[in-house]
Amino acid sequence: MFKYRHHDAHKKYDDHNKSHYICLLTLISLVFFIVMGIGYAIYLFVDAMPSSNVSGVHITKSLVLAVDGLKGNLYSDSSRGIKDWIINTDETNGFEIKHPNDWEVQNNANSFFLLKKYTDIRSRNSSLASAIEVGSISLGESESCEAAAGKKSIKWDPDWKEEMINGRMGVRTGKVKTAEGLIRDVIFWKNEEEGKIFYLEATYYTDKSTEFENIFKNVISEFRFL
Repeated sequence: MFKYRHHDAHKKYDDHNKSHYICLLTLISLVFFIVMGIGYAIYLFVDAMPSSNVSGVHITKSLVLAVDGLKGNLYSDSSRGIKDWIINTDETNGFEIKHPNDWEVQNNANSFFLLKKYTDIRSRNSSLASAIEVGSISLGESESCEAAAGKKSIKWDPDWKEEMINGRMGVRTGKVKTAEGLIRDVIFWKNEEEGKIFYLEATYYTDKSTEFENIFKNVISEFRFL
């Protein structure tokens, strides 16, 4: 009889442990799915935002970077001082551009892609330091990069020569002053098939532009056509 009682007690102990284990496993699973659900909801919310401050809703920089990291949209190269740059891919217009995460992406009907850097986001009208733009200019069959430069208010320099830049023949102006008094640095690539000039340009709105010139140098080196 003692043997059977011992067996029953042991069985009840095992059943209790199994029940406890199942409850614990259920609780862990529930917590896991709640955390995953919250994380996915945040991912969808941030992914739907065109910038880090939309309709008065402020999304912290660290959260945005975390989401971009999960999406594989961050790039770093410590040898050139590049850390957590954003990767933007435009399959429609056929290019990929990487840029610092503290530059603001803005909508612009006149170009494919526009970045702006402000020294003080609270007074944007007076603190615009630099801008980087990607776009195209439609030309006639006989027109060239010189005509495109004219449309950018840049006086053509005959010393500018075509060279291979990022896998395509193009012309780079270097830092020049436009007719409006702006300082620009532009690369023009001619697309013979589409009769357009594809361009990548930087505009500097401050005399202290060395930092932004170095950034544009890295933007150029990482820019690629798809």
